[in-house]
Amino acid sequence: MAHPYTTRARVEALLGAATVLALCDRAGDGTEDTGVFDGAIERAANAVDAGLRQYYVVPFGTVAVCDGMVSDLCDYYTAHLLFSEDDPESRYARLWLSKFDAIVSRLASGESELNETKPAALDGRIGISATYTDNVFGVDDDGDDRMGNF
Repeated sequence: MAHPYTTRARVEALLGAATVLALCDRAGDGTEDTGVFDGAIERAANAVDAGLRQYYVVPFGTVAVCDGMVSDLCDYYTAHLLFSEDDPESRYARLWLSKFDAIVSRLASGESELNETKPAALDGRIGISATYTDNVFGVDDDGDDRMGNF
């Protein structure tokens, strides 16, 4: 697994082992389907990285060394994925997604902060590089026609 931000024990402590088993039993035969749980953790870690890559250097370290809030985020999104398999709008799927989103929002706003590496500062400067070779036609702000290669 490329992103070990959480463990089965953490998710089972959050949801209960019987619930995790039931959510991972897609065939309904009383046994966990192969790859369901590990796949949910991997997708959850990808969601954590996607949600925080603008603010922190990702991927984070393993569950043993990453900030506890990173593991919490992975737990919450794993729970969301497991509950949303049958019904993405279920009460529990929405509950765990809202917990995930709330923490990401607090981190994005600066209200909370992880003990993780942030990207190098831009010193207030933003660089933009773009290439556009198609002809651009239209009207500028003064109502004049414009045409050219930009």
